[in-house]
Amino acid sequence: MDAVRPAVERELGGSIEFVIQCVAVSAGRAYVIAEPQRRGGGKIRYYEDDYPFGITVVSTLAFRSGNWVLLKHVIGDSDVWYFDGAPASLRTARCY
Repeated sequence: MDAVRPAVERELGGSIEFVIQCVAVSAGRAYVIAEPQRRGGGKIRYYEDDYPFGITVVSTLAFRSGNWVLLKHVIGDSDVWYFDGAPASLRTARCY
C-alpha cells in the first residue's frame, strides 16, 4: 500500500494507514479495496458533499521492475472503472 498511500494522503490530508478489505493479484496487476484511517486507528473526518459514497479507496496497481506502481485510485467511488483494461485473469480473481 506504499504505492497508494501518498496519493490518498494528498487528497484526504495527514498521515493515514489502510484496513484492507480486498486484494486480488493476477498477471502483474493488483486490485485493492481499502478503508483509510488515521495512523493508530483514528477516524478520518470528511465532508459528505466531497465524498457522498464514503472514503473507501479502490486502486489498481502494476508490478514493474520489482515494485508495485499505482495506476489509478478513486476515493468513494460507486462505479466499476477498474475493470477497463484489466487482464481477464484479474477480473475473475478472488479477493483475499
